[in-house]
This record gives sequence, structure tokens and C-alpha cells, in this order.
Amino acid sequence: EKDYDAFPNAKVTIERFADSVDVMFSKEMPLKITLMGSDGKPYIFLCKREERGDMRKNSRFMEFNSVVNRLLRSTPETRKRNLRLRT
Repeated sequence: EKDYDAFPNAKVTIERFADSVDVMFSKEMPLKITLMGSDGKPYIFLCKREERGDMRKNSRFMEFNSVVNRLLRSTPETRKRNLRLRT
């Protein structure tokens, strides 16, 4: 279709994080983090803890933490409150 735009110019950005984190009650007890996009939609990110050390998951989680920390440093209010994620 001519009207379909596979790569729209308006990119979705993170508007805010949900006020709480859900702990899923399964064997690994992963954390469910909800991010609100600039398009008004919620985006869910699942963080799993691995006892055996799955490097792919660890790498993904560390990348997520660095993105969140950059976002927290980008505004005066969060810098003033010294908000950050620690691993």
C-alpha cells in the first residue's frame, strides 16, 4: 500500500516510568518494569535474574540500566535528587 510507512519519522520516546515494579511469582522471580511511551502506550520490559549467569540477559539488563541512567542524568530534577539505577 502507498499509505503504509514502515519507518515513521516520529519515533516513540520514553515519557516516564511506572511508579511501581511488579515481581512475577515464578521460579526466577523476574521484575516487570512498565515504561510509558510518548505515544501514550505502555511498554513492558521484563528483567530476569539468572543464577547460572546467562551473559545475553545480563548484557541486555546492563544496557537497559545505562540507558535509564543517561535519562536520569538528562534532567535537572533527577540530577538534583541523584537518582540512578545500581546493579
